[in-house]
Parts: sequence; C-alpha cells; structure tokens
Amino acid sequence: MGMALKRLDPTGFVKLREPWEQADYRRLGQIAHQWKGSCAYVSAMGAQRAALKLEKSAKALGDAADSATLRSATVTALCDLQVELRRVMPALQQALEQL
Repeated sequence: MGMALKRLDPTGFVKLREPWEQADYRRLGQIAHQWKGSCAYVSAMGAQRAALKLEKSAKALGDAADSATLRSATVTALCDLQVELRRVMPALQQALEQL
C-alpha cells in the first residue's frame, strides 16, 4: 500500500506536464494508466474514474491526427483528475504518514 500512496504524491501530477507540452499523448495516457491503478488500489474511485477518462482521451488523441474535440476532452479529463486528487490527497497524505 505504501508504494501506491507514494505514487499518488501530489507532486507526481507534474509528470503529466511534459508529455502534454510535447504533445506526447501516448505517454500521457500511460501515466494516466498508472495513476488509475494506484487510485484503484487505495479505493479513490472518483480519481480512478478521472484517470481512466484521461487515459482513454489521451490515447485517442494520440491515435488521431489532431482533433479539437479530443484535445478538449483531454483537457477536461486532466482538470477532473486534478480536482479528484486534490479532494482525496489529505486522506492519502495522512495514511502515508502513518505507515
């Protein structure tokens, strides 16, 4: 459990910035996939759903030539994941401190 909690470190969200800025949507989807698993492991279901949404939209955007609709969906998914992580982070940090 400690490893999953460490992966959900709030500073880890910045790992999404580089692939986004470099338009490396496949990498963005891979990172979202990792977040999805970690969120599921600690039962952060809202964050897990948001990570899944990001994973799917980023991978679809990576497969598309370029799509304003998919780009918008990916931005929305990024924002949703950030909101969900902020919501659960206090409890996750507390659990990490108790390990």
